[in-house]
Amino acid sequence: MTKKLNENESRDLAEAIHQKRLALGITLTELEKLTGVNSGQISRFEAGHFKFASRNLQKILNFLQTQPLTRDSSNALGARVEKFAEKSALHRLAVEELLRAIERIDSINPAD
Repeated sequence: MTKKLNENESRDLAEAIHQKRLALGITLTELEKLTGVNSGQISRFEAGHFKFASRNLQKILNFLQTQPLTRDSSNALGARVEKFAEKSALHRLAVEELLRAIERIDSINPAD
């Protein structure tokens, strides 16, 4: 059974798919060849022109190893960072270094 998505879920999935594809340097045509999902449909996914979590949408998400950027508590940014940091001592160190860099930026250019 396919899940019906609300407008925010569709938008977040579209953004996640598009950003991950660009980050990987994969064209729509290449993604079509790699997943078997038509590039036109992938383009519609990236534009947020869908209302259901179809089998092809799941193929794309699985291939790109991405999840929607939802704003619910289960995927809150803090929880995601904590989950990443818990993977290993090296992951925790990376998070700490990133936060130090962000704090330095904030001290140089504090938010209004």
